[in-house]
Amino acid sequence: MVNPVQRAPVPPETLASEIQAALRLLAEKIHALTHLSGPGGGATGGDPVLFDVAIGDVRLLALRQEQPSAISLLSPRELEIARMVAQGYANKTIASVLEISSWTVASHLRRIFIKLQVSSRAAMATCLLGTEFSGLPTLLDDGADIVPRPEPAPTGSAVRS
Repeated sequence: MVNPVQRAPVPPETLASEIQAALRLLAEKIHALTHLSGPGGGATGGDPVLFDVAIGDVRLLALRQEQPSAISLLSPRELEIARMVAQGYANKTIASVLEISSWTVASHLRRIFIKLQVSSRAAMATCLLGTEFSGLPTLLDDGADIVPRPEPAPTGSAVRS
């Protein structure tokens, strides 16, 4: 591209940074306009396409970015622990089933609380309720008894009453 004022070629990296700056400014303006119009995207009515313009052989399409679902923020292990907490299991039981320490369960829960921006087990379960989380299989689906059973007392002459 040639600079029309100086008639000198414009370096590609300068042109790219100018375009990027212009697009950032445009995105900020669109964001401000759609949020000023009120909740739910204002005048756009929740439509994901904010604008679609073709100029010559260049098409500019601005789409509303979707918010990530709560479940997509969690790792597979965090999902497993969150599911068990939502089912009412204590940290010790979860630790026993997953063969990890209770401290590790508590650490996972702290990270889950931070990611979901909640402060209790009940709030976490409520946050995940209604997402695809509730349809995921659980450890209980295979009929396994996850509560550890106490070992039977030894019998014989060593046991005294």
